[in-house]
Amino acid sequence: MVGVDTFLLGCAVVGVIAHGTRVAKSERRAAQSAAEAAAALAEIKAIRAAAVVSLTKAPLPGRQQQLAVLHSELVQVLGRRAASELRAAPVDAVPQDVVPAPAPSGGDGLARLTPAGGPRDSAGPVPQRQADERFHYSGVLTAASEEEYPIEWPEPGAVAIAEVAAEAKQLTIVPMTRTRTRVHTHSKLAYVFDYEGQVRTRGVLTPDMTHLKVQSEKGGATWSVRLLAPSELDELVDERRGTGSPILAVRPQTPVEVVVHAKSSSSWSIEFVCGCWAGDECACTTGRELGYVARTVSASYEAIEVLTVLRPGLLVVKMHEDTDPWHLRIRDVNSELYED
Repeated sequence: MVGVDTFLLGCAVVGVIAHGTRVAKSERRAAQSAAEAAAALAEIKAIRAAAVVSLTKAPLPGRQQQLAVLHSELVQVLGRRAASELRAAPVDAVPQDVVPAPAPSGGDGLARLTPAGGPRDSAGPVPQRQADERFHYSGVLTAASEEEYPIEWPEPGAVAIAEVAAEAKQLTIVPMTRTRTRVHTHSKLAYVFDYEGQVRTRGVLTPDMTHLKVQSEKGGATWSVRLLAPSELDELVDERRGTGSPILAVRPQTPVEVVVHAKSSSSWSIEFVCGCWAGDECACTTGRELGYVARTVSASYEAIEVLTVLRPGLLVVKMHEDTDPWHLRIRDVNSELYED
């Protein structure tokens, strides 16, 4: 019996010891879990303080829930850090504050023209011929009339440049060829119809013209035509800028090109008048290497055109308004074929 009692006592002691051991392990696990949970909460608070991260959902009790929240917070922090690193400027980036602003119009080196502005000088009264003055025709028409005046040439054998000024309700000035065997009406030199103010224009008279016809159907017209020789004109040398419709002399020793940059509210043109002074009857050759050469270039609004000038003569510029600007430049033939 003693042996049985001793055995049973031993089993009881072993059971108590085992139970104590299990209790100790459970207490240690509970303490460890509490410590880990406290550490996890401390890490979360530190992450929140350092990265200012807002939790997407409220923490739940228990170790697994706390670890899940910690994992979510770490993922967000690492993701934001990676994104920040990706957004770092490359080594060749230009800071925004030193990027040049868009260049204003005209600051890119390209050719531009500006119409003349500001106050205009008064044209004054229409000039009238003085008693001893030559190469000047003028008059005042008080009623409907038609008159012709023989042309006196400032430079015999050459063309003449006619400077016209007029104030009228209606007036036409036109060159005529009138001989015993030939009568021909040329293009109008000036035409005025219900225009307020003074009209000023220029034109070229060729040696085949003999008379100036001045005609008015209404009267009330004051007019003037002054003739100039080609030698009295301004000459285009290298380049020139201006406005309106001048007539310029050009005297190249060899063929050249005139680059014409003009700007108008309508159409414009520039014509070369050959220095042989034959006008439309000019038969001067161009040379086999150049082929056909046009004597007039024209365009509308703003444009650049090139006119080939073979020999000395005149350049007749015709713009729509007196304020329309132009720029003329002489260059060698075919010297800029490949320029933009």
